[in-house]
Amino acid sequence: MVIDLEQGIRSIKRALREASLDDRDDVIYIPVPDGLALDSDPTHLAELERVVDRHRPAVLILDPYYKAHRGDANEERPIVDLMRCLDALRSRYGFALILPAHPRKDPSSNGARRLTLHDVSGSGAVVRGAEVVIGIERLSHGYARLRILKDRDSDLPVGEAWPLIFTRGEGFKLNPKDEHSAEEIEQRILADGGEWRTVKEWAAKLRMSRIRSGRPEGSHPRTATELLPPLGRSRAHMGRTSFPKHVLPLRPRL
Repeated sequence: MVIDLEQGIRSIKRALREASLDDRDDVIYIPVPDGLALDSDPTHLAELERVVDRHRPAVLILDPYYKAHRGDANEERPIVDLMRCLDALRSRYGFALILPAHPRKDPSSNGARRLTLHDVSGSGAVVRGAEVVIGIERLSHGYARLRILKDRDSDLPVGEAWPLIFTRGEGFKLNPKDEHSAEEIEQRILADGGEWRTVKEWAAKLRMSRIRSGRPEGSHPRTATELLPPLGRSRAHMGRTSFPKHVLPLRPRL
């Protein structure tokens, strides 16, 4: 479920077409261009809960998050209050919450830059409350990087970036030039001599971010953490995983 708090109908239709979401029956898109006042208007919060209760989404996106409340986006108290409202809903209905945000403007930078947590616009409370923070760094037309900025459970390689390509009709996807087959990675691990390493250390040594799995087209590619544990000689340490409470994607300002 996407609650769009910014764009008009024409822009929404174009974005859905470009991402191949316009003909799906499992995507619920609700435009609210005037924004919401979840922190101060009980009727807005009640209506959001009514919609969530009716459709029971697996994922809820409030885009952009700062238009979901009426407080000052740079003040901590309004963001903390907003998070408390959304946490209560998430706890009752069990959805994953995604809160897109813009990066701060950098007058000294004219091109692509490496994003950090400090680049998230508004109060730092939204970053502290997020389980996972990812950023999209636009490089040129059709090319970008997906950078991991935070992962509270330490399952993702924080600081690393995965190359992306963008095409109309498919949206963003991993650049196939950066993917590796599972067989190739296995051979490189087994040929290393059996030294003990964690999953992150193996990924850094092998300079890989994603693995081609040979699965049917349209399925998600496998990650290093899926491949490494079965390889007895790798002795990769696996940390615990959990469904993220807040995932905060930092999208580029257009």
